[in-house]
Amino acid sequence: MKSFIKILMLGVLLFSQYNSHAQKAKILFVVTSHQQLGNTGKETGYYLSEVAHPWEVLTNAGYEIDIVSPKAGQAPVDGFDLEDKVNKAVWEDPAFQQKIQHTLKPEAVKCGGLCGHSLCRRTWYNVGFS
Repeated sequence: MKSFIKILMLGVLLFSQYNSHAQKAKILFVVTSHQQLGNTGKETGYYLSEVAHPWEVLTNAGYEIDIVSPKAGQAPVDGFDLEDKVNKAVWEDPAFQQKIQHTLKPEAVKCGGLCGHSLCRRTWYNVGFS
């Protein structure tokens, strides 16, 4: 997971070096809407660190982040570790809470204004692309 996050952040930061309008460019995070793993009864959701760590780096670099999920609305969270200081800071950020509690519908996303996207690995699993 850490390698995935590092590669994502490096790519975005390198891209921003060549993008003169990066200060308010948008990035799209895609998270799951699934709350249960199939019919197992086990709870699931997006892994907080996979969203929080890139969120911190990218928002500090001046990017605006939109969050989309298949069903829109509040996205379920899994892997919830507030002992991680980045997770805690992002979880307590009102801007993050607004976006994660009111994720966009896929059809509401306007890709023309985006300069990048992040698809959390668990989203692939939850929608059947394991």
